[in-house]
Amino acid sequence: MPLYLQCTTTDELVLVFFCYCNVNQEGNKICKERIRIEIPKKNGKSELGAAIALNMLCNDDEWRAEVYSCASDRQQAAIVFDVAVDMVKQSPALSRRIKIIPSTKRMVFQPTGSIYQVLSSEVATKHGLNVSACIFDELHTQPTRALYDVMTQGSGDARKQPLWFLLTTAGTDRNSICWEVHQKALDIIEGRKDDPRFYPVLYGLPDDADWTDERNWYRANPSLDQTITIDKVRDAFRKAQETPADENMFRQLRLNQWVKQSVRWMPMDKWDECGGAVNDYELEGRECYAGLDLSSTSDLTAMVLVFPPRDEDEQYIVLPFFWLPEDTLQLRVRRDHVMYDKWERLGFLMTTEGNVVHYTSEDEPGDVWDFSFARRSAVLSLMNRVLATVPAPEPAPEPETAPVPDPAPAKPDWHEIKLNLLKYL
Repeated sequence: MPLYLQCTTTDELVLVFFCYCNVNQEGNKICKERIRIEIPKKNGKSELGAAIALNMLCNDDEWRAEVYSCASDRQQAAIVFDVAVDMVKQSPALSRRIKIIPSTKRMVFQPTGSIYQVLSSEVATKHGLNVSACIFDELHTQPTRALYDVMTQGSGDARKQPLWFLLTTAGTDRNSICWEVHQKALDIIEGRKDDPRFYPVLYGLPDDADWTDERNWYRANPSLDQTITIDKVRDAFRKAQETPADENMFRQLRLNQWVKQSVRWMPMDKWDECGGAVNDYELEGRECYAGLDLSSTSDLTAMVLVFPPRDEDEQYIVLPFFWLPEDTLQLRVRRDHVMYDKWERLGFLMTTEGNVVHYTSEDEPGDVWDFSFARRSAVLSLMNRVLATVPAPEPAPEPETAPVPDPAPAKPDWHEIKLNLLKYL
């Protein structure tokens, strides 16, 4: 059965990649090497990826071509491969020339010895591949950029016209490699950047678009009423109106919007209204409530300071501090799919030496305030008992011939505070 392209989604893309190349000043052809397709679910991404993979396997004029499918795990990467298997089985011409090895998720195009292989997400075993084409599925699920970098940085340099085909729906993490590539695609579309080897295709709604308008659903879903019916989308929309969590999933998966988290307990516009600059020096002497959540190896250690308003015109001020063991930082990044390493570089997170949180670390949250400001407040009883051990500031000396300014209050030793805190836990 032949594969018919829908002009709204794929005709232009296939023509641009396989039929057109730019020419540089030296007269050399510059062909597209990276295609980024960002589109909602059930619009035919897997079928398109499978067709491109088979074309690169059989028609790329490469001896012993290497075509790979990648994703966040091997099962996800096998989705495109399984669609390609069905295509081969329905084509007598391909069936005679391609050997399918289901146990290893591998195809061999026997006339040229070319292979199409599903890869696991293990990064260490991917160095040294000679990539002619890579179908990277659901890039937004990648926990880090490690696999993307290994598969795209130099792995196809020995090929005449390598291809990286990046398929994904929108994600939620704006610190991820998927968001980074999304921003590059958007910059190229809007004319802020120019990369002749990169071809972006983005279907979705901007953040400020009306997600309840059915006309916008057709904007985001070029295959609506073809690969998916409008009734299915309406059913999902009715469910999305009931809870904020379902609303986020609808907007992300059906409309391809980059929501800020997949499960929402609080509207993000309300959260964003709470942001603002804080002058740490102005907090000295203020009433403060402190909360402390200690950990050892597998969780964040957190201390949060809350400064209540002094009058009706002020707002609550919240200052959080977080710690993780330095040796387990990269493990936590991979396991939790959270950019702890980037937060550590930006100063949002502090690390302690070793693989457990050391409460005797000399790291301090900062020297801009004095913990003695909390002694004058009705703080939690535990913090009162700890802070009671902090020495009071030395009294100012009596003036002799000229007034002498008061000395700055003596700052308590952060190491001493933490040691005293452990006595009462």
